[in-house]
Amino acid sequence: MDVAARQGSSARLASGVAIPSAVFVAGLAATFPARPAHARRRTGRRRRGPPTRLRARRGLDSVEAQERWSGCLPLDHGAWPVVGSRRPTSPVIVEGESLVLSYRDRVRGCLLGGALGDALGAGIEFHALEEIRRAHGPAGVTGLTDAYGVFAPITDDTQMTLFTAEGLIRASVRGRSRGICHPPSVLWQAYQRWLVTQRQSKPPAEVSGWLAAQPVLYARRAPGNACLSGLAQPKMGTPDNPANPDSKGCGAVMRSAPFGLLRREPEDAWSLAVECAVLTHGHPSGYLAAGAFAWVVAQVLDGASVLEGARSALRRVEEEPRGGEVAAALRAALDAAGGAAADESRADVGAAPDLLARRVAGLGEGWVAEEALAIAVFCAVAAADDPAAALLAAVNHSGDSDSTGAICGNLVGAAVGEPGLPAEWVEELEGYDVVREVADDLVREITGSAEVADRWGGATTEWAARYPGG
Repeated sequence: MDVAARQGSSARLASGVAIPSAVFVAGLAATFPARPAHARRRTGRRRRGPPTRLRARRGLDSVEAQERWSGCLPLDHGAWPVVGSRRPTSPVIVEGESLVLSYRDRVRGCLLGGALGDALGAGIEFHALEEIRRAHGPAGVTGLTDAYGVFAPITDDTQMTLFTAEGLIRASVRGRSRGICHPPSVLWQAYQRWLVTQRQSKPPAEVSGWLAAQPVLYARRAPGNACLSGLAQPKMGTPDNPANPDSKGCGAVMRSAPFGLLRREPEDAWSLAVECAVLTHGHPSGYLAAGAFAWVVAQVLDGASVLEGARSALRRVEEEPRGGEVAAALRAALDAAGGAAADESRADVGAAPDLLARRVAGLGEGWVAEEALAIAVFCAVAAADDPAAALLAAVNHSGDSDSTGAICGNLVGAAVGEPGLPAEWVEELEGYDVVREVADDLVREITGSAEVADRWGGATTEWAARYPGG
């Protein structure tokens, strides 16, 4: 969600950060009821409480295809370099087991985690923390709820993220088939397809590609003003002439995770995210926050922790002459994470959610881009050992809960993969199958044509109809 919001300010704080231990984040889980070990993932009941058991999904396909990318960099139409030696190999712990995540695990985790954070925050966006606690109890929201007349709904954050991924797939298809491509132009058209979903209640008779034909996306869930107005312009915004030059709402950052999922260098993710952010958000903090977010995702995809990725992104932002607000916000997030680590040694574990909420409040409300990024990074780092706790901390605050939840979910999901997300939440998501299929299609396209050919009968015409490249 992106609305006109107050100017946030973050003090320049010390950059040293201690990583919170499992003791502190255990305090968050201690407030939640235990779930029987024999309980199955799908029972037909809506689980509204938080998960305490993370189940590894066996049988996830590993990606064996040779990495290949024949798309193009923006503006110069040059080929993107293949980063063939960069493969995530750092293990994660799920139910006490050490698992090495595949590229597909992380891409699925990133998109599903973002949708999960979006759904957790959808019903409490615009509500003050005091209101949230009155309605849901002292710990606030502790599980999925109804909003917009739907259980566990996705909003504009997830919708636009999916169209970002779809646009990147189409850009790759175009680059392979025609040998030339300007990705921001392809993304502009992808966002135009999203704009149709906000103006109609169901897919039109003729649509381009399969994603725009999904009825679940035709729902208006508080879309951002800058996104709507920027995309309604007759010409697309560019770095030299950005749309909405005064807008730094979080509508660009919240849709930018897929730029970090292309298995390219972080600088490539940064550049493309920034160029596509100015389609709707022309304030430097609006587009630089999007670039920083994509940078962190790219780092995490490659096996770094969110903390390591955020530190790296901060160094990149500091190179930008107009990056002061985003840099200050990231410093504040990292400093707050260090403060959370200190809190754990002084507080009863049962007080952990309230301690995190106070730290989040110090970072802002998330309506503007740098604050949304800071809140998401803080929660992902402070509760690095507990994905559910990170997501709940990211939504239980007075502000743009669905966007901060979505951004945090993208980061957490990329870090722990689909196996590390709360299984009893994920498959209750509205549009779960669509989100997962977009993730898989992105992996298929980025890793090469072998799996595409296998699935689509050895022909490219079916794939091109699914993702027309023009």
